[in-house]
Order: sequence, then structure tokens, then C-alpha cells
Amino acid sequence: MVQSQGDAVLVDYEHQSMHAEYNGQPAPAAGWIETLEYVAGQGLYATVRWTERAKEMIRAGEYRYISPAFNYDNRTGAVSSLISAALTNQRVVKILCEGSIFRLFFPPIGL
Repeated sequence: MVQSQGDAVLVDYEHQSMHAEYNGQPAPAAGWIETLEYVAGQGLYATVRWTERAKEMIRAGEYRYISPAFNYDNRTGAVSSLISAALTNQRVVKILCEGSIFRLFFPPIGL
């Protein structure tokens, strides 16, 4: 399920890495997803190696949520890979465990 090319998956700020080409703004990393584990009925657990800047921003309450970006099948909605994730303040997925591990849970389509 993870788009892994031998490298960790990027976590940035506000999905800026997807917009940098168009808006010309920098897209610094907030961290790197190093491991992923899917637990049936619970969700997707990720271990993130945060940058010092991101850790401080999370601790200070400047960011509270993670927003994942996925590739998916347009017909079925089935997720095929994780492209990246972003720190955000839009309620998507709450950061758990003081920013060292986060949990994602996506119920099956139709529920």
C-alpha cells in the first residue's frame, strides 16, 4: 500500500510540495514516514522522524493534524499508494503520541 522506493515518505507543511512548482514557494520537510503498519479494523500506523522545527511546532500546538495524500482507483475508491502527508490544521487525522507516531483510519467505502 505504501509507495516505497526504498526511501521514507515525505511529510511537509500544508501539502506545499504539491504546490511548489506553481506558487514558487519552498516546500521544506516536516518529517519522514519511516515505517507503516496496517492493523485490520484499526487503521494505518506510521512512525515519523520529525524535523526539530516540526517537533517544536507540534509541541506548541501550531499544528494538530496530518493530511495524507493517496493515489487511488477512480472507479472503486480503493487506495493504491501513499504519496505523501502534510502537517495541517484542517481536521483530517489527529497526531497521536506527542508527534512520534500517528494513526490513520479510513473505513471501507460505503460505510
